[in-house]
Amino acid sequence: MAADPKYNLRIAIFCRGYAFQDWEAECIRQVLSLPYTEPVLLVAEENETGKTASVFSRIFRYPYRRFLWRFYNRFLLRINIYDAVNMQEEFSNVPMIRCKPVLRGKFSQHFSEHDLQQVRQYRPDIILRFGFNILRGEILTAATYGIWSYHHADEQRIRGGPAAFWEIYRGYPSTGAILQRLTDKLDAGIILRKGHFGTVRHSYAANLEQVARGSAGWMRQVCIDIHHNKAHYFSDPPVSTQARVYRNPVNWQVKLFWFKLFTNKITFHWNELFRAEYWNVGIVRQPLESIISRVPPAEVEWLSDDEKSKYKADPFGFIREGKEIILYEKYDYKTGKGHIAQYAGGTETVALETATHLSFPFVLQQNGETTVIPEAHESGAATAYTWNNGRLEKKSELLAFPAVDPGIIRFNDRWWLFCTRADDGANHLLHIYFSDTAEGPWEPHANNPVKCDIRSARPAGAPFIKDGKLYRPGQDCAEQYGRAVVLHEVLELTPVSFREASVQRLEPHAGWKYHDGLHHVSPLGENAYLLDAKTRRFSKDNFKRVLGKKFKRTGK
Repeated sequence: MAADPKYNLRIAIFCRGYAFQDWEAECIRQVLSLPYTEPVLLVAEENETGKTASVFSRIFRYPYRRFLWRFYNRFLLRINIYDAVNMQEEFSNVPMIRCKPVLRGKFSQHFSEHDLQQVRQYRPDIILRFGFNILRGEILTAATYGIWSYHHADEQRIRGGPAAFWEIYRGYPSTGAILQRLTDKLDAGIILRKGHFGTVRHSYAANLEQVARGSAGWMRQVCIDIHHNKAHYFSDPPVSTQARVYRNPVNWQVKLFWFKLFTNKITFHWNELFRAEYWNVGIVRQPLESIISRVPPAEVEWLSDDEKSKYKADPFGFIREGKEIILYEKYDYKTGKGHIAQYAGGTETVALETATHLSFPFVLQQNGETTVIPEAHESGAATAYTWNNGRLEKKSELLAFPAVDPGIIRFNDRWWLFCTRADDGANHLLHIYFSDTAEGPWEPHANNPVKCDIRSARPAGAPFIKDGKLYRPGQDCAEQYGRAVVLHEVLELTPVSFREASVQRLEPHAGWKYHDGLHHVSPLGENAYLLDAKTRRFSKDNFKRVLGKKFKRTGK
C-alpha cells in the first residue's frame, strides 16, 4: 500500500479517555509531531455501570495465590512510564466517541455495527490502540493500515505478561518488544517493528521502563515508512509462534524473583569491582572478507600485554611503505581514560591524547591521505585527523553530536556513516547518516534510529564491500558488553530505507587467552585483519575508581 506524500495520515486513537500513561503519551506525541499526520478521532470504551460486588464476594474471590505480585506492583514499584498524563487540552479539537464492545468468550471484544459506522465515518488511516481488550471482527479493518498495538516481549519467547518480568525471571540476556498490526487471531499479528534491549537483570522497573520508552518511537517510524512508500512489511504474513503463554506470577514465583533480583544485584557489583575487562589486539593472517564464511582461527598474533592497569582495544590498521601501522585505544584504569596509541615495527607510541576519553580510531584512506576519526563522544562531537608519521593532526570537525564508534564507507554513489549515539541508546540503537563527500555535511537517515537491537546494532569495526555487497559488523552486547561480533549483509540502503540480515557470528576461540568476549574486526591491508578480545581479572586501580564512584552515589 502506497501513501501519497501530500496526503495526511488520519490517526484515530483507542483509549480510556483523556488520561494516558506517560509512555503512551510519548508514542502519540511522536506520531503527531510529523507534518503529515493529523488526529481525527478518539474512541473510548464506555464504562460498565451496575452494582459493585459485595465485600464478602470480593474477599471470597480475591486471587490470594497472586497476592505478593499485586502488593509488589502496587506498593513497592515506582514506574514512571505509568504516570498519568492528561491530554484533554491537546485533543480539545478532536472528537471523542464512546463505544461499548460486545464481549464474546472471556476476553474478545467485537464492535457493534453502530459503533463500527461511527468509527468508519471519520475515515481513519491508522488506529493506535491504547485501550480496550482483545479486539476481534470487522473493527480490525476499519482503518486503511489497521490497528497498531504493542506487545512488550519477544513473541517467539513470551506471550502474555507481565511485560519485561519473565525475561529477568528466566535469565534471558535480552528483552524484546514488537509493534504489530492486529489480526483476528490472538498472538498472530503482522509485525511492523521489532527490537531487543539488554535485560536489566537487577531492576524490574528499569527493565520495563527501557523497553516501553525505547519502543515509543516505533509508531512514528512506521508512519514515516508509509509516507515514503517503504512499509513493505504490511504484506508480510502474520507471525507464527509456539511460545508459552505467561500470566502474573504466583506467590512462590514472586519470592524467587526477589531472590534473583538480589543475587543479580550482587553479581552486578561484584563484576564491576573485581572482574575488570582486559582487551588485547590480535592479527589474523587472512583477508577480512574471510569472516563471511570462516570464524577466527585458534592461532592469532597478539600484541604484548605486560601492563597490569592498561589494555588495548578497537584496532584499525593500514600499510605505509610496506610497514604495518596499527592504531588502537589504549585505556588506563588509573585515569579512567583512553588515548590513541600506534604500534609499528614492534614499537608503541602515543598518536593522540586529549582531555577526554578516546577510542575506536577509524581509518579512512583516499587520495593518498590517511584520515583517522577517533570516537570522542565525551566531548560531544567527532573530529577528523590526518595521520602524519605517527601523529594525528586535527583536520576538521566531522559530527556535532556524541557519535559512538562511527565508521564510514562509500557505497552506491554515496558516503555512509554508521554509528550509535551516547545520547540515544549507545548499545542498541543504530543510526545512519549520508553525504556526497567523506567530509560531510552529513544528513540523517529519514528513519533514524534504523535499528533497535542490543544484539547487533552497535558497530564492531569497519564495514566492507565484497562482490558488490556491503557488509556491516555489529556488536552483540546482550549477555555482556562486547560478547561477540555479528556480521550483516546490508540488503537495502537508501536515504529513506534500510534492511540487513545476519550472515555470520564471530565469538572468541575457547583456546585463546582472551576468551570472554570479541567486539571488533577491521582490515590490515589486503591479506590480514585485526580483532580484539578480552579476558577478565582483578584490577586494583579499577577497584579503587569504581568503589569511589559508588560511595559518591551513596552519599548524594
